[in-house]
Parts: sequence; C-alpha cells; structure tokens
Amino acid sequence: MKKLVIVVSLFMLSFSLTAQTTKSWVTVSADRMNVFYAGLSNPITVNAPIAPEELSIELKGGGSYTKTGPGTFNITIPETLIGKTVTVHVKTT
Repeated sequence: MKKLVIVVSLFMLSFSLTAQTTKSWVTVSADRMNVFYAGLSNPITVNAPIAPEELSIELKGGGSYTKTGPGTFNITIPETLIGKTVTVHVKTT
C-alpha cells in the first residue's frame, strides 16, 4: 500500500499543504475555497494516477471526514484545533 502524508497546518482558519511521494503524483485541492475553515465542512478532491475509488484518507491530530464520492471528501476541523497541526494521510485501498 502506498502512502502519502499531507500536513495541514491550521492557523487563523487557513491551511497549507506539503506533499512528498516517491513514485506517483498526487494532488489535493480545496474545492470551494483557498483555505480550510474550522467548524465547517471543507470539500477536497484528491487526484492520483490510480482509480479514484481506491483513494482513502486518514486524519491524525483531530478532525473528521466523510467520503462523498470517488476521490472526494469533506473534512471538518473543530475550532479547538486552530493553530494546531492536522496530518492527512492519503493512501490507496
């Protein structure tokens, strides 16, 4: 199973993404905004050179998510995590 680690740093309701992978290209994009908003549902799309239904994510550090379709997710970060780091692991199933 290949794994990609995306670090999402929340500060003043904004985020930054850093990604490292060795063999494939993966993009993670916020669908409706340029930032993640704490306390709200934040839709994201994950693209990779594999079938999108094989993608899944895991959050470390808090927050929750729901899978809304192949390669699409809604991430919700609680307001208590503003200024904290949440790590999003993108992996194949």
